Amino acid sequence: MPSEAQQSAAAPPDLSSVAREEQMTIAEMTRLMDVAAAIRKERLTAEQQLNIDETKQLLRERLLETARITGDPVTEQEIDAAIDAYYERRHEFTPPEPGMETLLASLYVRRGTITKLAITVATITALWWSVFAFGLVGPKRQERRLAELYTGVQTNAAVVDELAQTPDLRQRVEQLVAQADAARAAGDADALQNVQAELMEQAATLKQQYVIRVVAGENERSGTERLFTDADGTRTSGFYLIVQAETPAGEALKLPIRDAESGEIRLVSRWGEQVPESVFEQIAADKQTDGVVDNRDFAEKEVGRLEPTVRLTGPDGAPLTRGRQITTW
Repeated sequence: MPSEAQQSAAAPPDLSSVAREEQMTIAEMTRLMDVAAAIRKERLTAEQQLNIDETKQLLRERLLETARITGDPVTEQEIDAAIDAYYERRHEFTPPEPGMETLLASLYVRRGTITKLAITVATITALWWSVFAFGLVGPKRQERRLAELYTGVQTNAAVVDELAQTPDLRQRVEQLVAQADAARAAGDADALQNVQAELMEQAATLKQQYVIRVVAGENERSGTERLFTDADGTRTSGFYLIVQAETPAGEALKLPIRDAESGEIRLVSRWGEQVPESVFEQIAADKQTDGVVDNRDFAEKEVGRLEPTVRLTGPDGAPLTRGRQITTW
């Protein structure tokens, strides 16, 4: 009489259950996972690990062998379906249910990024607060700039007023200060800056002291006769003495000179001063006599004055009226 094991092994598989044909039991899935884990450990080469078809075949053979040993009535079709379902679902991700724990876990995972972002936001906020608090932008910055410009106007106006030797210059200072008051009240920083620039230039000019002398070197030109056709086509002529500015210590200065021919202002150390022909001939004869110009002083710039005072005299003994200047000849 056959034993119970032989009767069980000889019994035909129960295929009448629709549930068994469509899905696996928990026990079958457990055995499937155990066999799959064992196969992963026993892979012989990296090539076999990457070859899914070979892995599926090996998994199929192991499951069939396991079913034979345990007497589990599983068909080959069911094993193939279980293997395919396993490989299809192994990379699926089921997101966790939303809630406080999920939120805290997400924050913890991203703690590095969140910390960097928080530091960045805090830094930007601090910078903007500093910008507005210290008046780097906005109304405070405008007020501070107006105050600084007005202080500069007052400082330079005091210097000019102290150095000025003529009433007309002091009157001009008063006009500029009045313009500065109006510009500050109107919040016009550009107008205030223009007033400050003019006063600064006046202060610097008033401090200068030099003498304009005729160039008298042995091999240097002391004068030139200039023929020039202006923009209107008018041909003019003039006689010019070549001069240079010297400090009380004898050092040459570069001064801004407006060229009468081009209209441009150029910074030069030598230029030409227009004089009457009689004075030009007098200087030329003086130099031709012994190579030295005895009367070299053309004009003198004193401290406290904006313009030089002409010292060179004409045939009548009176100082010359200053004419045009040229910077090329």
